[in-house]
Amino acid sequence: MKKIMLSTLALCLIIGTAVAAKNAADTKESTVSGWVTDPMCTSGSSMASAECVKKCAKDGKLVLVTDGDNKVWAVVNSDALKGHEGHHVKVTGHPDADKGTIQVMTVAMLDDQKAPTAKNNEMKHDGK
Repeated sequence: MKKIMLSTLALCLIIGTAVAAKNAADTKESTVSGWVTDPMCTSGSSMASAECVKKCAKDGKLVLVTDGDNKVWAVVNSDALKGHEGHHVKVTGHPDADKGTIQVMTVAMLDDQKAPTAKNNEMKHDGK
């Protein structure tokens, strides 16, 4: 009976380790640039207005709208972006594409803080 219990425990440990290793591999660190904004202000110049974003994000939830593809990432730990509301930033973190979320590890403000403009349902930066 003890052999069966020990064998079962060993098997559970092996499976648990394999699952943990797979999950760690799935959460690779990525770096993206975009605008820190409120979930309701994801296009046009309003997302680059710190006052507007702070006013709208009363619940503290923020999103990152990436440059280029304009993908909206819900930020799991919005506190990491506190003070960057309405800013153009570079973020390093762990994205979860299935959930559309990102866990922010580091954030750095970019030099280009020109507000994006919406044109023909496509957001582009001024001067590009």
